[in-house]
Amino acid sequence: MDQPSPSAHELGAVATVNWAADEMLADLELSPLTKRTYRHGLNALIRHLHIADENDEAAEALAPYPIARIDEQTLSTFNRW
Repeated sequence: MDQPSPSAHELGAVATVNWAADEMLADLELSPLTKRTYRHGLNALIRHLHIADENDEAAEALAPYPIARIDEQTLSTFNRW
């Protein structure tokens, strides 16, 4: 009988920008204030990604955004935003 495939989380693969942000902030040895400052910038990126997809509701909720959808154009528009 076939075993179920492990999930992305079990494999350690980071699938969303939100998850990557959480992992990054958890790994940094910085003060809570600095981490909170970084979080504001990361949340702005997540909001921008959803707004670029014309999904205001997801932007407001900071819904998970798939890393696989990010490309050079995405980062360029964030820089101009």
